[in-house]
Amino acid sequence: MTQQRLNILVSIAAFFLLGAGGVVYYATIDSVSEGGTVASSRSPIIKMTPAHPVYPFDRVGLFDGLERAKQKSEVLPVGTRGGIIPHHTLPSAFLAEFFSGLRSQAPTTIVLIGPNHSNQGDAPVLSSDWDWETPFGTLSTDWEYTQKVRDRVGFIAVDNTHLSSEHSVAGVMPYIKYFLPEVKVVPLIVKSTLTRKQLDQLSEAIADQTDDHTVIVASVDFSHYLTAKEAEHNDTITAGIIEKLDTEAVLLLNNDFVDSPASIGIFLETMKHFGAVQSQLLNHSNSGFLEHTLRPTGGVTSYFVYSFY
Repeated sequence: MTQQRLNILVSIAAFFLLGAGGVVYYATIDSVSEGGTVASSRSPIIKMTPAHPVYPFDRVGLFDGLERAKQKSEVLPVGTRGGIIPHHTLPSAFLAEFFSGLRSQAPTTIVLIGPNHSNQGDAPVLSSDWDWETPFGTLSTDWEYTQKVRDRVGFIAVDNTHLSSEHSVAGVMPYIKYFLPEVKVVPLIVKSTLTRKQLDQLSEAIADQTDDHTVIVASVDFSHYLTAKEAEHNDTITAGIIEKLDTEAVLLLNNDFVDSPASIGIFLETMKHFGAVQSQLLNHSNSGFLEHTLRPTGGVTSYFVYSFY
């Protein structure tokens, strides 16, 4: 087989492997013919880089949210250091509007904190050293940042399997990649068993590692399985607690109020370290309203979007 034909075949293989997270490099190979002539050719060398597969998503909802965000042109408060967003994709426009609003700040890293819904894994907090495939390309993980925080606290385990299927982080990645294509992410999923001491250690480690180009995002949903009236009542209480940055009160809440008190607690303590104690409520709704099926007896999930600065 000639070198040219071999290169073509390897290039075809490289094309398909790129879709599986492969990276193709090229090396120059010199060959000497019988007449002594040196000929150089560039041969592709395939390096496989592990990446989380594209998380299942509602294509119509995703692109509807992206289009609505472009029309709204939301701009977050100057100096936004963090935000609270949903991880259900029903309020896709809320997610899109938040990350669209961050574009003017051009952050280099997003620390994405959400619940470990299954409470599985070998540590109170799980993270990942893989990149993330999205419909808009590969989103890179900021492994250097992650490793420094891991070394500092000692209770974060790398668990790519659980991160791949955890919608509190995996479902958010397409929105980040679309609006902030150059940013890197630090995904952290938190068990409900996280202690207050661990919460304080982690928030301090995040704050110490963070510069002005890093934004902390808590990916959390709020009241679950209540009627719209009950959810509205509980959401009023929750909003007051969040806006006061009252971590002690947050940690007393249950699933009737928020699905991950620990994630919100880490977020609020980190904002205190930054001095980012001002908040702006950007969106608030519930699944019944967004689905147009609001019924007095129907269970709903509620959503908040906040900016802290």
